[in-house]
Amino acid sequence: WLRVLRQGSLSINDRCGMHIHLSVKAFDKDLLFKFIKFIYNNKDFTFLISGRGEIAFNQWSAIPNKTFQNEKYWKEMTRGIYSGSYGVSKLSAITSNCNGTTIELRIFSSTKKPAVFWKNLEFCDCVYHFCKQVDSSEDLTVQNIINFVLLKRNIYKNLVSILKVKGFFTNLPAMTSANCLLGEKVSV
Repeated sequence: WLRVLRQGSLSINDRCGMHIHLSVKAFDKDLLFKFIKFIYNNKDFTFLISGRGEIAFNQWSAIPNKTFQNEKYWKEMTRGIYSGSYGVSKLSAITSNCNGTTIELRIFSSTKKPAVFWKNLEFCDCVYHFCKQVDSSEDLTVQNIINFVLLKRNIYKNLVSILKVKGFFTNLPAMTSANCLLGEKVSV
């Protein structure tokens, strides 16, 4: 698949997004709770990372406008996704398959660009590992994940590139250039 992507002969429907499935086996209920809560409570950041336009983002990967402070709601949502019984719309940012083996992150735009493809995978990996290290769900903030990305910038090069383009990093130490999402070389 990546060979086809690199050759540029992949046909992509503009109306489809890139959906990433994560195995539920990688999560315990607490980690899944934190993962979902991070994505949903940081809607503006999630939107920025998604690469979708606002209309497409709201139509195909909806995140409610309110911040969910109700821990009971989050626990029920997590329990439902973990068991595969969560009755969420397929048009939600995070959903599960019917047998509960994967969760599906539906936020990303479609792409032919390898840097965007890898940025999307890096974001999922980053949120997963960030949530594993966070003790309290109160620490699931954009500033804390930015600090985490900065510490792991050699692992998340494509994610760092988009965050730099979007103004999150202004004085990063020099490291190798990575293709930014605009197709330009960015020294980070």
